[in-house]
Amino acid sequence: MLAWLLKRNKYGKRRIVKETVDEYLLKNYGVKDAVCTKEKVLGGFAPLLQNDYGVDNCCSIASITSAIYHTGALSGSGKKGRPDSVAKNENAEGPRANTVAAPLAKDVFDKVYKNAKLFFFGKRGTNPFLIKPIFDRTLRQSGQRGRTGVAFVKGVGVRFAPITKLIDRGVPLVFSLLRDGNGFYGDHTMLIIGYAVYETGGEKHRFLLLHDNWAKTVSYLDYDRLPPICSVNWRDVR
Repeated sequence: MLAWLLKRNKYGKRRIVKETVDEYLLKNYGVKDAVCTKEKVLGGFAPLLQNDYGVDNCCSIASITSAIYHTGALSGSGKKGRPDSVAKNENAEGPRANTVAAPLAKDVFDKVYKNAKLFFFGKRGTNPFLIKPIFDRTLRQSGQRGRTGVAFVKGVGVRFAPITKLIDRGVPLVFSLLRDGNGFYGDHTMLIIGYAVYETGGEKHRFLLLHDNWAKTVSYLDYDRLPPICSVNWRDVR
């Protein structure tokens, strides 16, 4: 576990996970002894890692696949939006590691991938503006009810409060960003599965909790340092 926490990516930075939130707040904001006053993490989400599918730059496709599969939008998922076939994941790592191990969901991935290619998926991955039609088309082909939503730009469409309301209702969000404000994630798409708010000295520090398509842990993204260029997509059934 310690070795994984110290693993560095191409930017030379360490991702923020639960064990490093206090360290992160001290280093970046000069605060310590922050208390987590609000937190929500969706259950039943075993990560679907993009490298398992043999397709380069497929982070958006993997995220859409995970959102569709785990919410029971296609056949093969249980009535409550959980995988039919689950098992204890004895090798789960990191904070809030999942207790279910989902199948590869290759059948769902293949449907999303086929539609993504119709919307110009290529060597550079998926255009964030085209995630919604890919999402819509896959659901429509499966005869699923519900609607998809999309929002762009932090502070305009991508706001913390609406995201928390969706998470509170059990809705994950496909999240795309250009940069994360800390030099770790760049030009990447992930799945928002939760949020956390830490408070100290009257100040609040807000985090998005992510499955980043690279690891089986939950990563914490500092919402307040997030640059403007980002988007969220979600399937909402009322």
